[in-house]
Amino acid sequence: MPPSSRTAAVPSAVPGEASAVHGTAVLIVDSRGQYLLHLRDAHKPIVEFAHAVHLIRRPGGRPRLHMVFRARRWQGGPRVREPDKCLAWRWWPREEPPEPIVPYARVANDGIGMGRLYTERGW
Repeated sequence: MPPSSRTAAVPSAVPGEASAVHGTAVLIVDSRGQYLLHLRDAHKPIVEFAHAVHLIRRPGGRPRLHMVFRARRWQGGPRVREPDKCLAWRWWPREEPPEPIVPYARVANDGIGMGRLYTERGW
C-alpha cells in the first residue's frame, strides 16, 4: 500500500483506471510499469478479485467503482518509480490498517475482513 504525495502521505491501494481494457490488465500493466511487480505466471494473471466498492463521494457526484484484487504471490518489486505519486511502500496486517487511510481502501479492507465481495457507500 503506497502512501501518496498527492494525499499528504495517506496510505492507499495500488491505483489504476480502466476505460477500454479489463481490470486485471490495468492492474498487471500498472504494477509492472510503476512498481516493478510482476503479477503474471506462464502468461496468465496471478491475481483474484477480492472486493468492489461502488460509491458516490458527494450528492450529485460522479459514481466510482473501485475494484480490489488480491495477489498471493508475485515477482520483483515493489519499488518507488514515481515519487510524485508514491512516497514509499509499507505493509500492514489487514486487521491493523494505518491511520489515516484513503476512505475507499478502508471500506474495501473492512469488507474483505467480513467476507463480503461488494460494498456501496454514499447512494
